[in-house]
Amino acid sequence: MRLRPAGARALVTDAHAAASLEARRQIADTMDRFVERKAELPMSVQSAHHNLVEQTRVGTASSIAASMNRRGGWTQFSVHHLLGVGVRSDAAARSMRAFVGIEEIIRDLEGQFAHLPDVAQALAGLREEMKEWEQEFLAQALALGRAAFKPQLDEANELWRACVERWGRGAGYRDDIAGILEEWFRTNESLDAARRSVESGLNQIWKELVLDALIAATRIDGVVDGEDTE
Repeated sequence: MRLRPAGARALVTDAHAAASLEARRQIADTMDRFVERKAELPMSVQSAHHNLVEQTRVGTASSIAASMNRRGGWTQFSVHHLLGVGVRSDAAARSMRAFVGIEEIIRDLEGQFAHLPDVAQALAGLREEMKEWEQEFLAQALALGRAAFKPQLDEANELWRACVERWGRGAGYRDDIAGILEEWFRTNESLDAARRSVESGLNQIWKELVLDALIAATRIDGVVDGEDTE
């Protein structure tokens, strides 16, 4: 039996819709498996204070001194901001392989479903969203690091006194201040709770801003356990 043109077009449309739905199911399943594997970030790569210490070694001495006189609050050498940058750098290093992995998955899926324009377009959109999620994740990591150690630093009277008294006592000022800061962060047990807070906070924003967003973006509305509910 020969199909009329309208009927043939309907079959083509139905076939494309079915193929598109199956492709989206496969994409959702692939991302679900990825999320299961990346539920938590890898172990920390570097300490939060590493960046602060390194920047102290190369910073402008007068700006460092001004900051030490203000308990780290000088805008041109903000101890809190430098700690935030340290946490952000650690978060970037720990999440890099995961973001590269998502990019590779999207590229493979684009090749697999290149014959389905709507699916290819959705994958291209997912890639752009992923870039936004990554930037937001890193921005939140920065904010987390900026705030995490502030209560302890605000009360660190001996630390700031030692740093202030070092000014004007000859060469090696920056290295000495870096050493004082590094020793304080390395030996101060009261910072353990702050470090745990940073770690749990990073994993929380990783889940909320990246993994949950990835699941939501690839979820198939109206389909439950492979059955069309519409």
